[in-house]
Amino acid sequence: MSNNELCYSFNVYDKTICVTRLEIDHMNGGFLPKPPGASYIDPSSIKLKDNETLILVDGNQEAERWEKIPYYIDKKLYHKSNKSEMTITKIGESPDDYPEYTEIQLPNGASLNYYNFSESANSWIFDIEKYKSDALSRITSMCIEENYRMLPQHKRDNVYAGSPASDNYPPYLQGAAGRGTIAKLNAIYQAISERAKSAIQAATSQEEIDNIIAGIKFPSETEILAEISVS
Repeated sequence: MSNNELCYSFNVYDKTICVTRLEIDHMNGGFLPKPPGASYIDPSSIKLKDNETLILVDGNQEAERWEKIPYYIDKKLYHKSNKSEMTITKIGESPDDYPEYTEIQLPNGASLNYYNFSESANSWIFDIEKYKSDALSRITSMCIEENYRMLPQHKRDNVYAGSPASDNYPPYLQGAAGRGTIAKLNAIYQAISERAKSAIQAATSQEEIDNIIAGIKFPSETEILAEISVS
């Protein structure tokens, strides 16, 4: 009986061992039964990894044992497709129980939508072709917006309708000259767009693409008029 006066319990969360000395049952001349979840088996010799803990597998005294189980409490996982985040909250669960998720942390930043998970590389891979495609659309929008800021649609409509003379429009916006001016203006912004798009097609990184877009310089009204007058 003296060999069983000590019993052991294990905290699965902080992985500490509690040793309890059983009290003597004075009525029956022996030790009181061990508490639930405690064992006469000392688990201190069992080596655990960071992602493991112990539970007591109950049975009769001869069959009970300490068993290793996964311990990933508070481990964050990331969905490989929709990039949603989840946290493991149950002892015994591991990332292997969620094959649609990965432990590889999502990239930070606004470009997250351009990353796809690669099973072969076990990593998030930046989709530069999709980024290029969206960058080309951004350039188109930027050039159109600047073009129509320089000469709004209602003025273009007036030029094509032949009414600018009565609205005190300058000579370069009257008659055939006005229609030619619009064509020249469109050509200027088309050229800016094509140069930037060509550079983006040749780019090999997100940073290079961002620098190309940031480096686009639109001409001032004075520069536009000077270019139109000599072309």
